[in-house]
Amino acid sequence: MRWKRENFIEQVEHEVEKDAEVVADKTGMEPWMVLSLFAVLLLVIIGLLGFCIWRFFAKKRGKKDATKKNIDEQGLVDGEEEIDINEDDQVKPPEVEYLGKLQYELKYDFNTQTLSVTVCQAMELPAMDMGGVSDPYVKIFLMPETKGMKKFETKVHRKTLNPFFNETFQFKNLPYADTFDKTLMFTIFDYDRFSKHDRIGEEYTKPKTDNFNKNSSKHGGPCPDYQ
Repeated sequence: MRWKRENFIEQVEHEVEKDAEVVADKTGMEPWMVLSLFAVLLLVIIGLLGFCIWRFFAKKRGKKDATKKNIDEQGLVDGEEEIDINEDDQVKPPEVEYLGKLQYELKYDFNTQTLSVTVCQAMELPAMDMGGVSDPYVKIFLMPETKGMKKFETKVHRKTLNPFFNETFQFKNLPYADTFDKTLMFTIFDYDRFSKHDRIGEEYTKPKTDNFNKNSSKHGGPCPDYQ
C-alpha cells in the first residue's frame, strides 16, 4: 500500500513537471517560475475554499445565537410579566386613616314622634391646629333633608382632642315610619375664627336600625354622667 501511494505521488509530480515544461515552452518562462505560479494558484484556491467553509458555518452559528437570544429575551419578558402580576396580587388596599371616635345616644318618643340625639363625647381626634390640638364641634342633621327639619350643632370646645359635649337635640314631628328612609349624620369640624372651618371627620347611622324601645348608643355605651 505504501509503495502504491509513493508511486502515485511520483506520477503526479511527473505530470506536473511535464505540464510545467509545456507551459514554459509556450510562454517562454522558466519551469520553476511556472511551478511557483501553480503553487500560488493552488494556495489561493485552498484559501478561497476555506473562507467559503468558514462563512457557511459562521452564518449558521449566527442564526443559532440569534434564535437563542430571542428565546432568552422572551423568557425575560415573560418573567417580568409574571413578577408584575405577582406584585399586583400582593398590592394591599390603602389603609383607612384613623380619625378618632364619637359617642352618642338615641331615643325615640312614640307619643310625641320625637327623635332625641345626645352627643356624648369625642375621643382621640386628630390635631388640626399647629399647637397639636383642635377646637372641635359637631353638626347633626338628617339625610335626605326635609323642609322645616332643623340642623343642630354643639358648642365649640377649645384646644382639646377629647371633648365632652353632653348635648341633646330633638328632631320633632318625625313619624316612626319616616325613620326608615333617614340617615342621621354627625360631622365633626375644627373651628377657625378667621378662615373656613376644617372638617375632621363624620359618622352616620340609620335610626331605624336602633331599638327605640330603650336607650341606644354607639362607641362605648350610654353617655357617662357629667359633673
